[in-house]
Amino acid sequence: MKNRHDYIAELLEMVDKAEGHCDLPWRQHTTRPTNLSSLNPYRGINRINLMIAQVVLEYTSGYWLTFKQALSLDGCVRKGQKGRKILYYSPVPEEKQKPDGPTFVIRYASVFNLDQIDGIELPDLEAKPQTIDPHETARAFCANIPVPVIHGDNGAFYSPSRDEIHMPAETDFHDTDSATASQHYLSVLLHEMAHSTGHKTRLDRFSGERTKQSVAYEELIAEAAASLLCMELGIEATVSEDHAKYLASWKSAIKDDPIVLVRAMSAAEKAIDVLKAYQEQSMEQAA
Repeated sequence: MKNRHDYIAELLEMVDKAEGHCDLPWRQHTTRPTNLSSLNPYRGINRINLMIAQVVLEYTSGYWLTFKQALSLDGCVRKGQKGRKILYYSPVPEEKQKPDGPTFVIRYASVFNLDQIDGIELPDLEAKPQTIDPHETARAFCANIPVPVIHGDNGAFYSPSRDEIHMPAETDFHDTDSATASQHYLSVLLHEMAHSTGHKTRLDRFSGERTKQSVAYEELIAEAAASLLCMELGIEATVSEDHAKYLASWKSAIKDDPIVLVRAMSAAEKAIDVLKAYQEQSMEQAA
């Protein structure tokens, strides 16, 4: 367990720096953390970890490589550069598996941002300028989610028993120093849509006993999923006070069990996968 605690401690150290940073991770000024060798985007806790590092350390690229991968692409990590730890699951060899024991174990690797590596250029892979209105893209994304959205309430919430999302009218939202009224509205709507993925007909996250801890854990999942979707859809999600509260919730959630953060980020990615699957279904129906 020592490695897990070290990994989370290092992440939280970066979170502390991010809370006071003027440009927090959900502004899309870098590409989504992606391994340049495989071109696979990082998921779960690794995605969050590297996003925060990109912002706090002011990296201009979202691409990452291990030391060996950099060498294989004729690049070289500059002397004195420090990598970021990522975790991955490695299968336990069948001959070493014990009855009722784990079939996978957590392992760790260090990756370096492209800004730390010499000899590799990306003229064609960097993110292209946004030419589509991100608000319209986000509205279309939400319209494809088959969960009724009822407007006119004083608050925003998801009802598992009725499988309904209740929201204030969009005109009730207002601009703040951190975001426009539309950005606030879409961020909250995506948060509630992330909650809806926990319904028994989807990921079935609400079948256990409802406790203070389970409610806080579910909020962490929904906020993580919504924040990541805001980044992907190009919405400039709320930063300052709202984001600081989100970061603080991490520390509260992992007080007794540091690995809960890993599980929550994995659950958030699964929630996003469900919402994205509806987009694919909508495209198939349109065709």
